[in-house]
Amino acid sequence: MIVQLSSGQGPLECQLAVGLLLNTLKNECPDLEIILEKPGQKKECYTSVQFRTTADLSALEGSVLWICKSPYRPNHGRKNWYVDSALFPKRRRFPAHRSM
Repeated sequence: MIVQLSSGQGPLECQLAVGLLLNTLKNECPDLEIILEKPGQKKECYTSVQFRTTADLSALEGSVLWICKSPYRPNHGRKNWYVDSALFPKRRRFPAHRSM
């Protein structure tokens, strides 16, 4: 299964949520292999990351809510940050087309 996590057009805290969710998933899925990553504005932040794993992460599809205080805006009242998660099933390989 290939999974893409994205902060979309969200603020910096959404980029942080992508990084924190990725780190959590790395601990839960030891075979997690990063395919593509687009770094965010700060360390450990990502605007987008794609990875491959054999784990069933179908429960993550859609919007994922990450709750934490903002380390970048300490007096900001918002604590709910969203990550978009898209799942791509493993691609099947078809034999090459042979002309008759």
